Amino acid sequence: MKKKRKKKEAIRRSTPSLGNAPDDPYTQSNRFLSFRNRLFECSRSDILEKVFEIKVTANTAVKWDTVVRDKTLFVFVPNDLSQVGSKESFVALLEVAEEDLGCEYVVACIGNDSAEKASHVRTFKYMGFEPVPRGNVIVEGVVDTSDFLFLGYEL
Repeated sequence: MKKKRKKKEAIRRSTPSLGNAPDDPYTQSNRFLSFRNRLFECSRSDILEKVFEIKVTANTAVKWDTVVRDKTLFVFVPNDLSQVGSKESFVALLEVAEEDLGCEYVVACIGNDSAEKASHVRTFKYMGFEPVPRGNVIVEGVVDTSDFLFLGYEL
């Protein structure tokens, strides 16, 4: 039994490092968990966490970190959102939200510290999203609304 463990440890140590990227594949979910934790209390059981990876071309896929609560899909808009295929993948995400998840609202969560905040706001407003003020029923229950600018869309 001990020899098998040593082999696994040896294999794991021999895997080349990816520099600043996490070596452990499970730490990738920490990025996602931090989005959920920034929005809601960890103990809430009425929240569904989901990462959507939507392939837009043979070589391009866009990942969207999301949280579903009360028929509302909250979507994290990353600071480094690629312009290639992001609009098409987001439209596909809207279709999934409405048809598969039964959502009635989608809220784009843009970080207030994002260097691309103005560009993201213009893009989402062009798609029909509107600012959601703090205290609105859609963002009710969000722990800290100061981290994000919320743009909402009714499906």
